[in-house]
Amino acid sequence: MTAAPSAGDPNPDSFESLDSLNSTPERTPFHALPKAHQNLIQSFFHANGLAQIYTTQEANKAVDESKINETKTAKIHELCAQSCAIILCANAQNLAHFQRTKSFTKILDSALGESRGRESRREKSKSLEQDVVDPAMPLLESTSVPESTLTLITALQYAILSSITPARLHTIKSFMTHIIAAGLVDIHTAREIFAVFEQFLRDSRQASQSQATAPAKPIETKALADEFASICTTLIATDPSTKHTLESAQKKLLERGFSIGVAGVLSAGKSSFLNALLGKGVLGTSTIPETASLTILRYGDRESAVVEFFTQEEFEALGAESSTYAISQEKRDLLEKGSIEIPLNELSRYTSANHEDRFCDLVKRVTLTLPLEFLQGVEIVDTPGIDDPVIKREELTKSYMSQCDMLIYVMNASCAATQKDMEFILESLLGGHIARLLVVLTRADLLGKPELESSLNYTKESLQRELQKARYDGDVEGLIKRIDFIPAASLYALGYKLGDEKLIAQAREQGFALEHTGLPQVQAYLESMLFSENSPKQRDMLYSAYRTLLGALESSKSQLLMRKQILQASSQDREKIIQELTAKEHAFTDRANTLSQKLQSVSSEFSAYLENLLALISAHLHAHTQRLYTQLYDDITYEYAKNTKPSSQRTHTIIARSLEDSYHDILREYKYKVTKKLGDLSALLESQSDITQALHIPPITYTSHTKQIHTIAQNLNATIQALISTHTKATQERLQSPLLESLRAGLDELAKVLAQENIRVQGVLVSAFESYKSAQITALEQQAAHNLAALESAKTQSPDALPTILSAQKTIHSLHNEVQIILKALR
Repeated sequence: MTAAPSAGDPNPDSFESLDSLNSTPERTPFHALPKAHQNLIQSFFHANGLAQIYTTQEANKAVDESKINETKTAKIHELCAQSCAIILCANAQNLAHFQRTKSFTKILDSALGESRGRESRREKSKSLEQDVVDPAMPLLESTSVPESTLTLITALQYAILSSITPARLHTIKSFMTHIIAAGLVDIHTAREIFAVFEQFLRDSRQASQSQATAPAKPIETKALADEFASICTTLIATDPSTKHTLESAQKKLLERGFSIGVAGVLSAGKSSFLNALLGKGVLGTSTIPETASLTILRYGDRESAVVEFFTQEEFEALGAESSTYAISQEKRDLLEKGSIEIPLNELSRYTSANHEDRFCDLVKRVTLTLPLEFLQGVEIVDTPGIDDPVIKREELTKSYMSQCDMLIYVMNASCAATQKDMEFILESLLGGHIARLLVVLTRADLLGKPELESSLNYTKESLQRELQKARYDGDVEGLIKRIDFIPAASLYALGYKLGDEKLIAQAREQGFALEHTGLPQVQAYLESMLFSENSPKQRDMLYSAYRTLLGALESSKSQLLMRKQILQASSQDREKIIQELTAKEHAFTDRANTLSQKLQSVSSEFSAYLENLLALISAHLHAHTQRLYTQLYDDITYEYAKNTKPSSQRTHTIIARSLEDSYHDILREYKYKVTKKLGDLSALLESQSDITQALHIPPITYTSHTKQIHTIAQNLNATIQALISTHTKATQERLQSPLLESLRAGLDELAKVLAQENIRVQGVLVSAFESYKSAQITALEQQAAHNLAALESAKTQSPDALPTILSAQKTIHSLHNEVQIILKALR
């Protein structure tokens, strides 16, 4: 129904039947409703003409007189929105008019479960059961229509409002608007009712936001760890076949190793910050980019450094990315050695980008072991800079970062929120593997408090802008709240840690006590995020352990059921059961094929999605072409007006910057869409009962293609300069068409670069899907072999084993329920 009922009466067939009200559960009493629904009901009836609420005694009397069956009002949510809108529009003033329409009569007849005309409305209401009106529910008084009909309408209205959701109310409101427009409800009453509805919607939104931001109830992770050990002991005693799996899970849980990734652009101050955090000047510092290799810091009894080099093949594959000069014999020898151990005082020769030997070009990663208290149980990954020109090393860096438990991103407070900063932060958060991110604003001692606050606000605003550019459709504010900011004066902090009197004096002169350097705040943050009992890391570890435990319990349940079926069966049935179970496990090939097809379908869907992204690239490039055309044409005509022409350097700068911006804007949105689609597919796969492992996709490194973009810009600029030289102010209008065509041709070349990148990414992901599919098939094969072995063992079991099996089933069932409850809490 798209219009309100009127004197002309719409077709009654457009309404859904109310027969579903005849056999439904008991409705919720008024006192048990949420506060927002209580306010909604009371305000609605007040706005609809009732100025008072009956006392409990009077309400009970009305119930006795009406005797309306409560089951006819409880399942009101199954009514269509049109029927609900009509019921809510009815009141003492318009009920007589409503009763003359067939549609309204159909609603009431269905609600009463009988045909109109068999008996009077009052007789029908008396024949029904008691207690439809809640003691606190308002009732209408009127002499214009039978009281029993008003009571029925009131009861139906109560039932609708007591279970209504904000989304359903929005739909019902739209139909009520049609009814009100038809003049069936007094406009003043309608306004009051709609004001009541709006207040309910506001209350619901506030309640939802409060619930979302309310701090989660702490989970006693130590108690859950102890309980995990207890359940494992019980399960191993009940089913010894689970021993290996559970002992491995227990060992992993007890390891409790933590990994902290530290990233930032070159010269952001990572080394200075880490030296302060470690309390020792281990890493080189300089205003010139210093750390040119991936460095892993671990605890050890003595100081040592192991330098690992690229292989000869890897280094040659790097090509011009790593170096522009010929490789010396000394360097060839290092590549052949693969790795060397050196004293810490020689470290800068291999890791510094400033050292004349430039051995840093050969280095894949460096592992430092230090006898520092902070590193006990902690591993720190110090990156060479996210703008590392060596792509292979950048891929290695991102691979390590994806496995870190938490990420610290270092930015220079004086020049925060660069393009690279924004891209890395958003990629980390949108990628899904980082729950929270700590941003340390270094060199805070060089800025005053107002400048520091301005830098922080600028960074947050830049993040919001970048999310809008990427067309992020999630909760922007919620995403930014996952980032914590701490300003730090690393040099002064290190001075305090080392007891350097000169640095301490400088710090105090600048007003920087130790607590103002930011170091205590960073340490407290790490303590809460990693080392506290209820840290996210502890919860994640427990969740993984309990998932393993649940799998072991389900396997035990399955095998115990099989053994029980075989023992309790007669001789004839026993053989039949064994044959069926054997055939089921031997049907592995069919199951594997089905699973393979399912995973292939997912892979194909993703490949198709990537191909469709080419349309997105084309649309964006068209928009960028128009912007570049406008910018260039305006610049050219401005110069023509002065009887000059724009220089080649000027037009090249405009073109190159535009192409780079176009590439990065498109790539930013591309990354977000790919990440989001992978997340959706991962969730889909995890929900499948026959999928045993989570989808793992290796970190994807996107190529900058700087050289290709530079070449395209040079060629395009040459074409544009040739066009400019053939026109003047008098003929500038004839320049428009060839200028636009030339720009389209140039950006078509950029489209080819993006298409190549899309193909490369598709190849990486298809390969990952194939590996995932292979792992799933292998897991299925192992499960089938395990079940067949258990079946062979069950064939020879003694009938005396039945009591033991029944007891084990009871134990397993109890443990299974407990583990499911714990997993729900941890999730």
